[in-house]
Order: sequence, then structure tokens, then C-alpha cells
Amino acid sequence: MNNETNQWQQHIGTVWASLLSNHSLNRLGTIVEIGPGFTDKIGRGLAKLQFRGNLYILEPNEMALEWVVQRYETLLPHATIVAVNSTTRNSCTVFPGGVEAILMNHVLDDMILYAGLLPAIQQSIFSQIRPGESCLSQVKNTWQALLEDTKYLSEIKDEVLTDLCNLINHADARILGMSQYKSWFLLQNELEEADLIGNRLLCDIATHFGDMSVEDKNILRSNGQDPQAWLFIEKENVFETLDNKFKVILQTAGNKLY
Repeated sequence: MNNETNQWQQHIGTVWASLLSNHSLNRLGTIVEIGPGFTDKIGRGLAKLQFRGNLYILEPNEMALEWVVQRYETLLPHATIVAVNSTTRNSCTVFPGGVEAILMNHVLDDMILYAGLLPAIQQSIFSQIRPGESCLSQVKNTWQALLEDTKYLSEIKDEVLTDLCNLINHADARILGMSQYKSWFLLQNELEEADLIGNRLLCDIATHFGDMSVEDKNILRSNGQDPQAWLFIEKENVFETLDNKFKVILQTAGNKLY
């Protein structure tokens, strides 16, 4: 990892720490992180808060999961790290309900890409997607094919959203945090449309929960982040329950999102 990449990971980790601190994160609670890949941004944020609870890492790529578990065991020596080598579709029963937080850092576009790849090459492709590394031709080709086949892309996004909402609904988290800021990696590889697709998905999910608090927006702006590229809500601050909200999402996903 080069110095520029390391500084960026540290910066985003600081943003996560600020948001979680603003919502009085229970440092002994249970957190689920979805799809970290070969990055440790959320782990760095939790380290700043001296998190020492249970951290479930849900990651379908075996090599990425092994990497991030080792990294988090160093960053969070007093936490219990639970590795879950699975997709969102197959993991609802792995962790208990009533978790403290579900956190996702720039993973929506990756979830769409993963679903769009042939199962035979999913592991090999995502084993090579690392911060600061050049983009694989298979990644570019898959995204270009998805962008050209709008019907298939719509089906994939619908599946990704449904699986994700089912998992979050089961977890019944107090805090739900997602980011989908503009990706330097996608920009450099002329895949801005893939970034936009992930952000649109985030924004549509966010419309079902109302706006983030002014304080959270100010935290993001003070750290150079666009509040529209983040979703950070606390269950008690939502007018309806998360359960009802996700039912609305699932019922309208096919005809409203796309």
C-alpha cells in the first residue's frame, strides 16, 4: 500500500470514527461490516474508538477475508473478530439480531459487479482488486457489458438490494452506516458510470429513512465529504421502524429504483 492510499484510508477511517462517536457507539456491542475487501477504513475508525466488542466481517472473497481479519486483529486487539465467508444472501442467520451497527464502506458497486461476474471467476477477480492497483481488464469488460445490458443490470441491482435489505432487516441494527463517495479507482479507469450506479442505489435507500441529521452532515462536510454520498442513521431517529421501511423498499424495488 503506497503512502497516498494509506493516507486516504486513514482519512476515511477518521470520518467513520467521528460519525460513530457522534452516535455514542457501544464499544462492547456487536458490529457487522459488509464487504471490506482489501481495505481497513472502518477498522481504523473503530480502532480510534477503542472498540472491543464483537465484529462480524461479511466478505465473500476468501483472500480478502483472510487479509482483513489479520489486519483487524492487529488494529483491534481487544475485539472478537468473526470471519464470515459468504454473500449477503446466505448470511442472515450467521449473526444475532439486535446488533449495534451495520457498516458498509463503498461496497454497493462491488456487490453489483460481483453478482454480474460468472461464479467461476468471482473469487479470482476479487482476489486481485486492491487499493492502488491497476484495474483488471475483466473488471472493465464486465462493467461495460452490464452498462450495455440495462435489463440485466436492473435485475442484478434488484437482487442486490433485496438481499441487502433482508440481511439488515434481520440484524435490526441500532445504527446503519453506508458510504458511496466518488471512487478514484473507478474514475481513473473510466468507469464513472459504475460509481453513479452505486451512488443512486445509496440515495434511493436513503429516501426511505428521511434525511441525515444536520450534525452528521456537518461532520461529513468538515471532512471534505459530500453528505449525499453517505447514509448514516440511528434507529431511534427514524419515524417508522426499520422493519417497515425495508418492507417498503422490497415492495417498490423493482419499479421505483430502476
